[in-house]
Amino acid sequence: MSMRKLVTAIAIIAAALSAGCIENQRSKSRDLWNEGRTAMAEGRSKTALKLFMEAAEIDPSNIGAQISIQDELFRKGQNSLAIQMYSSLYRENRGRPWAVFLYLRATNPKNGRQALEEAVAGHPECGWLHYELGRLEAKDGNAEKAKALFEKAIVSDDDIPQAYVELGRLFGAERRLKTAEECFKASVRLDPLYSEGYFYCGNSALIRGDYAGAESLYRKAYSLNRRDDRYGNAIGKIFFLKKDYGRAGKIFAGLLESNKRNSRYMLSMARTEFMAGNLDEAEKWIDRAFDMKQHTEEALRLKILLDAARNDPDKIEADLFIAEKFTPESPWLKRAREESRKAVAAGERTSERMRKTIMEEYGRI
Repeated sequence: MSMRKLVTAIAIIAAALSAGCIENQRSKSRDLWNEGRTAMAEGRSKTALKLFMEAAEIDPSNIGAQISIQDELFRKGQNSLAIQMYSSLYRENRGRPWAVFLYLRATNPKNGRQALEEAVAGHPECGWLHYELGRLEAKDGNAEKAKALFEKAIVSDDDIPQAYVELGRLFGAERRLKTAEECFKASVRLDPLYSEGYFYCGNSALIRGDYAGAESLYRKAYSLNRRDDRYGNAIGKIFFLKKDYGRAGKIFAGLLESNKRNSRYMLSMARTEFMAGNLDEAEKWIDRAFDMKQHTEEALRLKILLDAARNDPDKIEADLFIAEKFTPESPWLKRAREESRKAVAAGERTSERMRKTIMEEYGRI
């Protein structure tokens, strides 16, 4: 073998070994990230964060692990640390699209749209940048632009289950329910640990009237992420919609056993007790939810409507006064005040004027 051929062969072998090493690192990083997600689902958040950090250290381009780190920092209110970490990562990896995406996600610059558009123009191969810009377009009501961007994210080399869910949501808003459901199913095929995908698959099953299927999917989403109270709430919603208020109440009560300060579940308990005719119990849950200082406007709204159902004008007036102190700019509150004034002026029973509003508010979970 000539020297030139020998050098070429050695170079090919070295490249193959290097590529294999990189792929092994990426595979190990993905495994650690998934271990962390399992730990997080089991409530072992410290272990989870440690695993996410190890995954990111082995492969900094593991966007899933990096997003998990960012989200945990955001949840703890450590936004400054997140900005510091990902500004540093960006400086060390300037020009790499995944670093640009993570930097923009962590820093959320004031010129967010312009920054994302420039990033997409500079890195058209990066699906995550298309996805993030698509979210911004969807938020601004530009559905067609958003769909085009999510589709570009999906056909990129990046695995982005979130893009399938966002695309499905847009199709759902257009009442293209079958297409939407196909998108949601694709998201969990791509990532079997993606809780949001199961949640939206559950919503699709619910729309089709498949209560058993919806419950199973909601429970799967909840098992993967117990922090998102939409998932637990959705399990109880199945029985609430079936008017099985006893079973719904037991589910919400069980959720509160392990989430004692979750006001969302308290308000669901209030709605369940109201629909079962237990107004005093409903009021207790509303008061407990209000004390948590979460979902304040919703708790005040339910309190006003509860007293309207009791046809207690004095308490309604007192509730309106309190609500105006906490949520003075609430459009709903302004309408409620006007409806109450009209009812008093006309000498009508407030509950009769507000009956539809009462049932609409207490009938949704």
